[in-house]
Amino acid sequence: MSLTPDYARLAYKFALQIEASVKDRVLDQTMESVQLIQQRYQALKAHTNTNIPAALEEEFFGTLVDEILGFGPLEQFITDKSVSEIMVNRPSQIYVERKGKLTVSEVTFVDDAHVQRVINKIIKPLGRQVNEENPLVDARLPDGSRVNAMVPPCAIDGSNITIRKFSETPFQISDLIRFGSMTEEMAKFLEACVASKLNIIVSGGTGSGKTTLLNVLSGFIPKGERIVTIEDAAELSLQQPHVVRLETKKTTIEDQEEITIRDLVRNSLRMRPERIVVGECRSGEALDMLQAMNTGQPGSMTTIHANNPRDTLSRLATLVLNRIRGGLPVAAVKAPGFGDRRKAMMEDMAILTGGKFISEELGTSLENVAVDMLGTCRKIVITKETTTIVGGKGTKKEIDGRMAQIKAQIAKTDSTYDKEKLQERLAKLQGGVAVLKVGAPTETALKEKKARIEDALAATRAALEEGIVPGGGVALIRAAKVLDKVKATEDERIGVEIIRRAIEAPLRCIAENCGVEGSVVVEKIKTDTKGLGFNAATLAYEDLMKAGIVDPTKVVRACIQNAASISGLLLITEAAVAEIPQEEDQGHGGHHHH
Repeated sequence: MSLTPDYARLAYKFALQIEASVKDRVLDQTMESVQLIQQRYQALKAHTNTNIPAALEEEFFGTLVDEILGFGPLEQFITDKSVSEIMVNRPSQIYVERKGKLTVSEVTFVDDAHVQRVINKIIKPLGRQVNEENPLVDARLPDGSRVNAMVPPCAIDGSNITIRKFSETPFQISDLIRFGSMTEEMAKFLEACVASKLNIIVSGGTGSGKTTLLNVLSGFIPKGERIVTIEDAAELSLQQPHVVRLETKKTTIEDQEEITIRDLVRNSLRMRPERIVVGECRSGEALDMLQAMNTGQPGSMTTIHANNPRDTLSRLATLVLNRIRGGLPVAAVKAPGFGDRRKAMMEDMAILTGGKFISEELGTSLENVAVDMLGTCRKIVITKETTTIVGGKGTKKEIDGRMAQIKAQIAKTDSTYDKEKLQERLAKLQGGVAVLKVGAPTETALKEKKARIEDALAATRAALEEGIVPGGGVALIRAAKVLDKVKATEDERIGVEIIRRAIEAPLRCIAENCGVEGSVVVEKIKTDTKGLGFNAATLAYEDLMKAGIVDPTKVVRACIQNAASISGLLLITEAAVAEIPQEEDQGHGGHHHH
C-alpha cells in the first residue's frame, strides 16, 4: 500500500519544513534522529492543524522519515532485496525490475525538484554536483548499487535516475550451472583456463552478465596470489584474502583531478600484482592491459563491450591503435579579448602552459604545428561560457619574466581601463583568479547584490594598493592632529579650519544617523588615547581594526583630494548651473501638489 498523491505531497512538504527547522543538526540513521523527527512532526501537525487518518499515520511517518534520512520515494525499492533495478523516467513514472520482470510503480515523485533533491542526496557524499552545466552524473550508493542520473536540459521530460542493484551474495559457478547458463564441462574448462594463467576477456552487450561471469572466473584464482581489481564502480566481490580493490574518481566540486581506469592500471603495475582484473576496457587502458597480460601479469582478466569474439578482437585492436596513434582530441573555443589584447592573452596562455603562440603574423600556421609546440596542463574545464586552464606546466622562469613585463606596463600606463585589464592578466598568471556568481530571487535583488559585490571588489583592490585604516571616519579625526602643525597666514588659516571641520563630517553624520549626538561622539574620539572608534552597529566604542570595521586608505585619501579639488574649482567659478529637481509621477491614485 502506498500513500495517495495528496498525502505523499504533504509528507514531502513536511519533510522540507522539518529539515529547515533542524538545519543546524546532523541527521542520520539513528533512533535519536528518528525521535527528533517525530517531535518536530507532531509539533508541525499541531501548528498547521493537520489531521492524518489513523490508518495512514504509520505509513505517512515512514514516508516522512524516508524523505529526510533516506532517498525519498526510492528508499522502499533500494531496501527491497527482490528489486534488481529502479528506473525513474520522469517525476511521474517509476519502473521497478524484480526477477527480470519490469512493472510500473504506483509511487511517484511530487515534481522535478523532488527528483533532483534525491539525486543530490546520492552524489553529495562524493563531492559531485549536477546542474544545467553538468547535467550527467554517475555514482553509487553505499551498498554498491550503480546510479546514473540526468537533469534538464538533456533530460527533456524531467530528471531521470537509473539504479542498478547488485546481489549481496554474488553468484557462484554452481548457480550458473543451476540456471542453465553453462554446463559442468564448460565450468571445468574455464577453471582450467584460470588455473593455467591464460588471459581472459569476457565480451557481451549491456546487461548480458559480463561482470557476473568475470566475478565467477575471478573466484577460480588461487588464494595465495595477489590480485588487484580496477573498476569504475566497485561491483566485483572476490573472496580471496590477498586482494586490493581500486576505483576511479571523477572530478569534484573542488575541481580535483580525475583518476581514470588507465591511471589505475598503470599504477597497479608498481604494486607487484600477480593478476589484474579490470571491470571493463573502454579506452587507452586496453594497451596497458595487453602489455600487462604479455609481460608480468599473465592470467589477468577484463571485459569488453562487444557482441561476439570476432567483434571483441576488432574492438580491442581499435582501442590499442587509437592509443598508439595518439589521436589528438581537439575542442574549439572562442579566444578571450579583442585585437592586440587578445594576442597578448594568447601569448600569456602559451607561456603558462609551456607552449608556443601560433600566429601567421609570427610566421607559424596550423599546418606547420609540431607536437613539441603544444603546451601542457593538469586539466582544462570547458563550459558553454568559460574555459579554465588548471595547473599549467610552463617554466617558472618564463612565467616570472612575463609577469615582470606586465608589471612594467602597469607602472607606465595612465589609463584606468588598461591598468585593470593588465592586472587581470597578471592575476591569471599568478593563479589568483576567482569567479563570483551572484544569485537572487528577483532581478531587483540581483542588481542590488551585484552592486554590493562590485563595491566590495573595488574596495579590496584599493586596500591591496595602499593598505587600510580604521573605518567610520575615525582615521580622518586622528589625521586632523597634523593640521595643528601647519604654518599658514591668516587667510590660509581659514582654509585649514574649513578642512578641520569637514573631516569631522563623516563621523558626525554616522553618529546622527544612529540617533546619537554627533558632537559628543566626535569629541569622544578626539580626546581618546586608546585608539578606539565608534561602532555604529553596536553603539559602542571599541578598536575598529579588531572589529573588522576598516576603509581602504586609497579611498579615504581620494575623498579628501577630490573634495578639495572641487572646492577649489567652485571658488574660482563665477556661476554654477544645476537642474531643478522634478517631482516624481505618483501614478493615477496619487495627488500632485504644486
